[in-house]
Amino acid sequence: MRTAISTLAIGEKGERLLSKTRGLMEDYARRCDAEFFVFDQKKINGPHLHFEKAQFVELLDNGFDRVIYLDADVIVRRHAPNLMRITPHGRLGLSITSRYVDRMVNLFNSGVMVICRETVDLFRPPFEILPEMKTRRSHVGDEILWAHRVNNSSIEPFDLGWKH
Repeated sequence: MRTAISTLAIGEKGERLLSKTRGLMEDYARRCDAEFFVFDQKKINGPHLHFEKAQFVELLDNGFDRVIYLDADVIVRRHAPNLMRITPHGRLGLSITSRYVDRMVNLFNSGVMVICRETVDLFRPPFEILPEMKTRRSHVGDEILWAHRVNNSSIEPFDLGWKH
């Protein structure tokens, strides 16, 4: 099985964040027997920079079976488990926030996700603008849209929780 760990670090702020976490992510990728990728250029041009994390779609379209996406500010602990082993095959691994925070829609934190070929279509452009996205902070627009897509699909997300 071909696997990858990916992150997004566009611009000075992204590079600064990744300079503090890159070594931990690279170590984690080695422990998971995965290739490590940094997306550092805008390619998608969605409604907000956060939609650029969907560049992981390209990895799944080009032969990878599973991808873990980590925000550049995620600090991976030395003993963190391989989230691809925890997430059942064919499921979307997420930390579901609606169990911890009262939200209008079922949301999840898009800063840590396990995506596979069976779930990748949920993250493909175009990125429509939902009414909820206009009334909320724009920096969570990706989470609102992707939660809408997950909630309206037959895919059952797997809750990674907050312990890892």
